[in-house]
Amino acid sequence: MSEETPTPKEKKYYDNISMGQRTSQSVYFVAQHDKASMLERYLQNADKKRTVVVVQSKMTADELSARLNEKNVKSAAAHGNHRPEQLQAAAKAFNDGEIGLLITTDMILLALGLENVELLVNFDLPLEAQSYFKRLRFVDEVGQSVLYVKPDDEKAFSTIEYMMRGEIAEVEMEGFEPTPHAPRPKDKTKKPRHKTVRIKAARKAAIKSKWVPSE
Repeated sequence: MSEETPTPKEKKYYDNISMGQRTSQSVYFVAQHDKASMLERYLQNADKKRTVVVVQSKMTADELSARLNEKNVKSAAAHGNHRPEQLQAAAKAFNDGEIGLLITTDMILLALGLENVELLVNFDLPLEAQSYFKRLRFVDEVGQSVLYVKPDDEKAFSTIEYMMRGEIAEVEMEGFEPTPHAPRPKDKTKKPRHKTVRIKAARKAAIKSKWVPSE
């Protein structure tokens, strides 16, 4: 009686291109001051998923968690100002399903040992593009990654797409209305002194006009 030879498993690669190709990703172009309201609306309308939101600062994590809890969206913040036992408790609560939404920073994310993350919200892009792919491993193939990209993030976002050799699908949130932001006072003493500066300023204004409503 012959024994069947088991089919060898296909080797799984964790390079940027492989993870980018097999993981669902989408991007929302949004001004910084609209990110919180967009996240709130997104979470209210989306299916309940085990969600991790990654931000750049501890203050943003605390403010965002407080705002969501006020809106009856149960969440917890975990960052460098918390003691090790607090971080362990937050990670355990997430892994045990007691909390379905955890807000953290890049520095703490990798140390938490989070399991079964279904939705990764990149509220802020990382300072280094490679850090995005470290985040992506938490939802690699089995989850979804959402990026909130503001006008100043254009270069960083382009680098991420270049590193994964692909484009991330752009999505618009139905019914979401961007709000105008009060412009900063112009400094009339400073003028572009080089043609390159003027070109960059014009290009940046053109990009920003797509994401920030005109008054």
